[in-house]
Amino acid sequence: MFGPWLRRVLCFAVPSAFAAYFPALALLDRPDPLGLPHALRYTAPLVAVAAVGVAALVWRTAVRHYQGAGS
Repeated sequence: MFGPWLRRVLCFAVPSAFAAYFPALALLDRPDPLGLPHALRYTAPLVAVAAVGVAALVWRTAVRHYQGAGS
């Protein structure tokens, strides 16, 4: 349904940044070469909770509005 570039960005680039890149910068106490704010390093748990919340909301909405393909 979505283009391949959007799927790649939403499924790989964004989660990888928050699951690996930012926490690694915090653990290694390295400066961010991209110049992003220092506080962004500690947002991985918050982003995970927000992603789960959005996914649950989308799931409930989709199930509520589902109409079977059969009779």
